[in-house]
This record gives sequence, structure tokens and C-alpha cells, in this order.
Amino acid sequence: MGKRLILLLLGSILMPPGGYTEQGSAQFEAAYQAAQQARQRASALGYEWTTTRKLLKAAKAAAASGDYATAIELAREAERHGELAVEQAQYEDQVWMNAVPRLPDKP
Repeated sequence: MGKRLILLLLGSILMPPGGYTEQGSAQFEAAYQAAQQARQRASALGYEWTTTRKLLKAAKAAAASGDYATAIELAREAERHGELAVEQAQYEDQVWMNAVPRLPDKP
């Protein structure tokens, strides 16, 4: 009886309460939406990275399995990839002319 009681107490301590799951779900949804928006901005500029959708898919799978900590981390990483892709597009827009060979000036 004593072992069962200890196991029951340990299980109740280790299992997250329902509010934690709801909070994790809400945090994941917010992180996922932010990542989707960053991805869409990058896509509109023609600079969406191939890793972004993979990270979003992995985040969705982690959330579906209840692993909200991993899901949020993956969604935030996807958001960062989207932001970096936008930065890359802006940089390329400014410096693309440096890559074009120049003809020598005529004497």
C-alpha cells in the first residue's frame, strides 16, 4: 500500500495541471501565428527559406503530442528564420548592384 501511495503522489506532482496545458497551448498558438506572419512576409519578398515550413510542421507535430515547450521553441525558431529571410531580402535589395560587372568607362 505504501508504494502505491508514493507512486500516486509522485504522479500527481509530475503531471502538469490542466491550466498549464491550456497556457502552453495559448503560448504555442501565439508563437505559431507570429512565425506564420514572418514566413509570409519573407515569402512575399521571394525569400522564404526552405527550413521555415519544416520547423512549423515540426512545431505543429510537437504541439499535437502535447509537448508545448518544444512546439513553442520550434515556432520561435521558425519566426526567427522568417525574420532573417526578410533581412536577407532587404540586404540583397540594397547591394545587388555590387554583383553586376561594370563596363570600363570609355576614354
